[in-house]
Amino acid sequence: MSLTARGPPLVRGFTTTVARAKKLGVPDKADKERLRQDQEKRNKERSMMAREARARGEDWAGDHGYQPVSTRVLVDRKRNPELFIYPPGKDFKAEKERGQLAREPPEALNRLKDFSTRNNSVGDAVVFPKSDTNTDPITAFGIPRTISNDFQLLGKRISVVRQSTIDVTAALDAIALPTNRQSSEKVVVAGSAGCGKSYTLLQAVWHAANTGWLVVYLPRTIELITNISDYLYDRRQQVFMQNKASLEIIKCILAGNPDIRKASLGGLVSRMEASLEEPDEPAELLWAVLKAMGQQNKMPVLFAVDELQALFSTSLYRDPLFNPIEACHLSIPRILLEFASGRQEFHKGMFLGAYSTSNTQFPVPLVLREAAGIPHEKPEGPYSSRPEHHVTYAKLLKGWHIPASFSTKEAIGAYELWQTAQAVPQAFTDRTFMNAMAMSNGNPRAFIRDGLLCAMET
Repeated sequence: MSLTARGPPLVRGFTTTVARAKKLGVPDKADKERLRQDQEKRNKERSMMAREARARGEDWAGDHGYQPVSTRVLVDRKRNPELFIYPPGKDFKAEKERGQLAREPPEALNRLKDFSTRNNSVGDAVVFPKSDTNTDPITAFGIPRTISNDFQLLGKRISVVRQSTIDVTAALDAIALPTNRQSSEKVVVAGSAGCGKSYTLLQAVWHAANTGWLVVYLPRTIELITNISDYLYDRRQQVFMQNKASLEIIKCILAGNPDIRKASLGGLVSRMEASLEEPDEPAELLWAVLKAMGQQNKMPVLFAVDELQALFSTSLYRDPLFNPIEACHLSIPRILLEFASGRQEFHKGMFLGAYSTSNTQFPVPLVLREAAGIPHEKPEGPYSSRPEHHVTYAKLLKGWHIPASFSTKEAIGAYELWQTAQAVPQAFTDRTFMNAMAMSNGNPRAFIRDGLLCAMET
């Protein structure tokens, strides 16, 4: 009997050489491992999307409608498909991240008290109220992406008062005292990943904006060095001017500081307002405005910078020879570093920064870790790279460490907040709370994401 009419040996289950298998397109061990990893990645992404959708109180729609688990639901769906037609969800990507929320908040959240400049207790859930004139710091300057995601899940701009909140607001009040004629601090909020550094920085910004401070808040500093806006080299100042990004910051300063005319800025306020209509060298104007804000003595000024490590990194911009440009050679990071290093002194105020570990493309540099007393992720020695200009910019920064885990009151406040917001089911019991605390070791981010939100899947 001839074998010519039959399939190739591989189809009949016979062994073959690697070259023959490659020629026929048969996956080898490396291909199978890659396919398995890709499938696991897709499963994790789908699980995270489902968990976030259920946390928002919506039916998980995915790509092709609700995904039922019960066999009975599957049968009913096939028999009566019209009963399983859900209204289309909101396009969350199209919504603006500044002040717009993904869903309507429950009525219970409307009874929470506002974030006050006085009488805040540890564990209290407080609301950042939205101003009618859009002059509040969140609407004017924006917020980090991690906090924006939490606000969308909660349905309202809420946070929990921690001991670090009380400490940082007390430090701001001490600087603003009339007896302190000249006082300036350069502080870096330090702590482990997910401990709440960005939340502490946001609470400090909100407190300062409501107690008569001038505020300059940059929640997404990495975007200043990722080559998303134009830049032009200035031979006179020997930096690359970021005109478009500078104009956006000028708009934010005007929107977030309604009392800016009370400060002694001369005619700069009028120039800022005129630049909104006809931009004229906005990068140089921003330099002049920030320097004038630091030199005036009528109002204290707060420079708040999240993702601080971006100022000490290599940007994604390129020079005419296609060499990477250091962040300190860009106009906006340069002026911020001069305030942080003391080259540009400000009469009364604080430079408050916080670094982020969520973006691995821009890790925390060694010089910033040593200046702020941040623990090293790997052993470092005297021969490790420490650029001299980075050491100069970071030498005056002091670390202000916040706890890596929730206290009991803080954890209870966060747990009750997420239940009140209906982001997690009311049926959760004390056992769920204890499991979340044990699983996360009290870490705030892990307590919410890996503890409470993951518990809804089981």
